[in-house]
Parts: sequence; structure tokens; C-alpha cells
Amino acid sequence: MNILRTIFALLLLFYVSNQALAQGTRLLRHPTVSRDSVAFEYAGDLWIVARSGGSARRLTSTPSFEIDPYFSPDGSQIAFTATVAGNTDVYVMPASGGDPKRLTYHPALDRVRGWKPDGKTIIFGSNRTGAPQQSYMQLWTISVDGGLPEMLPPPRAFFGTYSPDGTRLAFEEFSTPFIPEWFEASMWRHYRGGRTHPISIMNLSDYSTSPIAGIYGPKVMLINESAGSGGDALPYYFRLRKVGPLIGTRTWGGLVGTLGVPSTIDGGGITAPTLAFYNLKGEWDVENIGVAPDIEVDYTAAEVIKGRDPQLERAVQEALRLLELNPTRRVPRPAPIDRVSKGKER
Repeated sequence: MNILRTIFALLLLFYVSNQALAQGTRLLRHPTVSRDSVAFEYAGDLWIVARSGGSARRLTSTPSFEIDPYFSPDGSQIAFTATVAGNTDVYVMPASGGDPKRLTYHPALDRVRGWKPDGKTIIFGSNRTGAPQQSYMQLWTISVDGGLPEMLPPPRAFFGTYSPDGTRLAFEEFSTPFIPEWFEASMWRHYRGGRTHPISIMNLSDYSTSPIAGIYGPKVMLINESAGSGGDALPYYFRLRKVGPLIGTRTWGGLVGTLGVPSTIDGGGITAPTLAFYNLKGEWDVENIGVAPDIEVDYTAAEVIKGRDPQLERAVQEALRLLELNPTRRVPRPAPIDRVSKGKER
């Protein structure tokens, strides 16, 4: 009997192992690419592999969580976020491996966002001054040698990156995910759903920010399967109003909501969809269907590793084509308003 149990256990283990291998690796998060290597987070640790492929090498192995890896401009160092003893801070280590160096010590949340072009300074987001109740983040910088951090000019910024010459800063004010925990979802595929925010560009010489006005001309919208709820509604109305073509892949089809959470006797609650969407024909729509693109363009992890975004490239191509067909009409600025003349009717 013991022999039969042993054989059964081995067969079961073999089956489970094969199933796991068949499913592939599903815990890859936050890739960063240098000239020669790809670093990524896997199950709370950092790994590195050659861009040409091969076996990945583990860089960290601790009980803590190491996330958000970012290569320095020359690829020699990796800045990352680690949560040690409940506190989330900025660290840096050689890309070849070795002991990490802690750079921030504030009790608030500090998460790495990248590097300045000089390779001597790390950018990180923090809610340390986001009053009230740390409700928003701001961008800060800190030297790889340590010292006190310095806050960057934007009053609110979740993500940010410098231009190659260091004269401008592109930033996004708020996080893309509606629920903070969703930020940890795989970023191999870029989210373009309903919480996609405008990207502002600040000129660091005078702190002017663009865009500061409406933009006339052709419009295109990028969509994919990660776009749900508002990410379904926005392209639906974009098409309904004939604003422009939708480019990418079909949206998720999650345009449904829950209104109220009835409580149960044990202190729990029940959530169930109570809201739905129907179109002007009086038909239920979008939920479990999604919004199909006008121009279908897929986007794979292989393209990300190559540094390409075929959906964005096609969108730019389509926008330029539409602009050529319908050039934007430039309206000349009128003469200055006369606010000083007397006795003149207006």
C-alpha cells in the first residue's frame, strides 16, 4: 500500500509540474531594458537576463519585496523600490549584483520612477507631503551617493521622466489604476483605459507646462483588452460622436457597475452587478462585448522588448494621414482689444 501511495504521489507531482511549465511564467512585473539586458520583478525579487535571451539570473533574494527596477542610463546600476520592515524606500545596486544601498528613510511611501539623464540622480514618487492624508504623490530626486531628497516643481505627479537633455519633464498627475493595488498588475502591456490621463510636459527653465489649450485637428484613440468600465465607455462615445478612428484591440467589455453593498448578519457584504449599459436602440450593449477597433493592431511583449509600440506607431501614421486630408485651419489672431478709448460704442 505504501508503495502504491508513493507512486501515486510521484505521478501527481509530475503532473502538477508539467501543468505549471505549460502555463509559463505569470509573475513577471515591471520590466526595464538597457542596451544589453532586461531586468524585471518576479515574485517579489529582481532578476536579470540578456536581451538576446537565455537563463535569468537572480539579483535579490530576501524576505522583503523588491519591485520597480530601473536601469541607469549607462546600464551599470539598477534603482529599485524595496519594502523592509513595513517601510517602502528607494535603493540602488550594481546591475552585476551585489549589496544594495538604501537612499531614503522617510516613513511615507517612496517608489522609484527612473533616473535623470546624468546617471547620478534617481527620480522617485512619494506621498510624504501629499496632504491631506497623503492623498496624492509628488516627484522627488535623490543622489546615488545619498543625502537629502529634493522635490521637483510639479505640484502633483505620479510618474515622470526627463527629456534626454534634461531641460524638460514629462509627467502624469495621478496613477492610472483606480485602485492602488491594481498598480501591481502586469505592466508588460500598457494600459490605455478610462483612467489614462494627459501627459504634461514642463519646461524646467521657466516651469511652463504644455498642453495649455485645446488641440484642433484629427483625433485617434488607442484601445486594448485592458480597457474596461470607463475604458469601454470612452471609446464607445468617441465612435458615437465620430471623433476619429479607434486603433488597437477590442476593449475588455466590463461596462457594468455595483450600486450599494448589502450587509450580511455576519458583518460581511454582498456585491453583485446592479448597473448596466444600453444603447440608443434600446439594446444592452458593451458588457461582455467590448468595443472593437476600427483598425486592429496587436501589441506583444516581444515588441516591448524591442522598444516598439506598433499601436502607437499606427496611430501616429493614421493621424498624419488624416491631417494631410483635412489640414488644420489656422485662424489669425485679431487686433488687440481697445479697452481705453472713450465715447466709442462696442
